[in-house]
Amino acid sequence: MGVSLGDRLTPSNEEVNAKGFWEDIDINLFNVELLSAVNSDWHHLAPILPRDVDQLRKQGYMTRATGLLRQKVGKNAVFGFKDPRLVKLIPFWQDVFTHCAFDVSYVLALRHPLSVVDSLTKRDTFQREKSYLLWLGHVISSLAATDGCRRVLVDYDLLMQDPDRELGRVASCLDLKIEVAELRRYKAEFLDAGLRHSHYALNDLVLDDACPRLVQEIYGALLAPSEGRTSIEDEIFDNLIAHWVEELERLKPSLVLADKLLEFGTASVRKLAERDVEMAERDKSIVALDKAVADRDSRLFGLAADWAARGLRISELDRAISDRDVQLGGLAADWAARGLRISELDRAISDRDVQIGDLAADWEARGLRISELDRAISDRDVQIRDLAADWEARGMRISQLDAEVVERDIQLSKQSQVLSERECRIVELFDETNRRSDWALGLERELVQANNQLANMASSTSWRITLPLRELRRWLKNPVSQVQRYRGMLERRFR
Repeated sequence: MGVSLGDRLTPSNEEVNAKGFWEDIDINLFNVELLSAVNSDWHHLAPILPRDVDQLRKQGYMTRATGLLRQKVGKNAVFGFKDPRLVKLIPFWQDVFTHCAFDVSYVLALRHPLSVVDSLTKRDTFQREKSYLLWLGHVISSLAATDGCRRVLVDYDLLMQDPDRELGRVASCLDLKIEVAELRRYKAEFLDAGLRHSHYALNDLVLDDACPRLVQEIYGALLAPSEGRTSIEDEIFDNLIAHWVEELERLKPSLVLADKLLEFGTASVRKLAERDVEMAERDKSIVALDKAVADRDSRLFGLAADWAARGLRISELDRAISDRDVQLGGLAADWAARGLRISELDRAISDRDVQIGDLAADWEARGLRISELDRAISDRDVQIRDLAADWEARGMRISQLDAEVVERDIQLSKQSQVLSERECRIVELFDETNRRSDWALGLERELVQANNQLANMASSTSWRITLPLRELRRWLKNPVSQVQRYRGMLERRFR
């Protein structure tokens, strides 16, 4: 489905999970540290409280969780992680998801309670009652905490029976796409019916007196949504989950007491084991002393004849033995003190292992960052070479442009000279135009005066009387011109 689970996963265990745990080592160790910080553990029955989340936030774990998760997500389009401790710590992690603005979906795994009880009995030697209560707390807490979120409920047994259908349902609910080749590989290489150690039906829970009725009720109700026949988002399940949460809340004082009693029992067993080791050491010392006494008895029987002479020596030896007994008592006290010191050193070594894990994660993150910087430097070197080549090409272009500019300057100089000559010519023509305009105005004035004189003459009586005589004079003086004149007048009239 394209979901990345990280590249630092917990190794497989042939006796427990031969196919692998598929849990991120860094997140797993961080969750262990979170539970330890609020005096809890994965197998404790009581849930963590809001004040525990506030305590974790004040101790800086929220900042560390944000950095760790952002580092793990990185550039992955979809990232997922699995850890049973997440159910107890989900109030804390949901604050982290909200702060990082991640789009979160949940896959809720459902397994038959008897299968869970068998597994915990075999691996951790838990009492069956405790295993049922662990199943109850994990299931109710996961359902209540993810209410209103995008989630899908998956039954382990159904997944083993029909992986295509169940994985298709998961992909559909979470808007993911199944890669056919990877699905084929998953079924061939990962799913193994031989690793499924138990097969139980719902009614089998009735046969186990240690199983609470609430466990039977919840498992029976969740079978339908896990098979896809109904949805856990239906209103009826909202009411059921609210009822189950109330039931778990009523059990909380008993769960807290059970955790305290279990812790007390565990501590008592640990102390008894330490006492057994101490008693074994003392038994060895007693055996050695018994042998010494037996040797002395043998010598006493052999030296009966010398009893009187050696009496004082025996008294001295008795006092020496008493001194040795006192010394043995001191050595026993020193042994106990060194045992306590060894316990302290063991805890210090565990703390150093956690720090080494954190440093290893930081080292890996820095290695990735150095690789990114190396790639960035290589990209910059390529860009610099490209810029150098472009710079050289532009230098040649600038040289060409400089030559063209010089040539254009020469052309402009020539054009400027021609322009100056033309401007001079234009000035001369302008002056000539002004002179001719003044001459035309003078002629126009003279023409107006002549027209006025002609009009005056034409309007005078003498001009009209002498008109025939002037016409006769023209005919006599130049008859050819008169003929042409009259011909022109007739042509203009009849056009």
